[in-house]
Amino acid sequence: ISFAVSMVNGCRYCTVHQVLGLRRLGVDVTKLVAMKKDDSALTSRELTAVEFARKLTKSPISTTESDFAQLKKEFGDQGAIEVIMQTGSFAFMNRFTDGLRLPSEDEAIKVYQETYGDGKYKSDWKK
Repeated sequence: ISFAVSMVNGCRYCTVHQVLGLRRLGVDVTKLVAMKKDDSALTSRELTAVEFARKLTKSPISTTESDFAQLKKEFGDQGAIEVIMQTGSFAFMNRFTDGLRLPSEDEAIKVYQETYGDGKYKSDWKK
């Protein structure tokens, strides 16, 4: 969820650091690369959470009863609330970290570059 929200928001700091965190958790590099392009590498469960998180991030008013029902069906009442809480928390952190122009640590930059091999965030990575 955090990676999807940060990508939607274009958050430089959080995107770079979440790649580091996901790699530490053992998420396969090929899955991370695929996730940047499309959703084909996501499980059905992951896709439900990610699609809801993206919709909530882009336009909170656009979420529907049907969207929430699908989230509850997949995650239960408590799990649905947790998806919403995580989405809101990361939307806040995106604005907080990039608003402060926090520099990214060398390790996070290195892992991001190893994963994606691009310099999309390069000019903003460090102060």
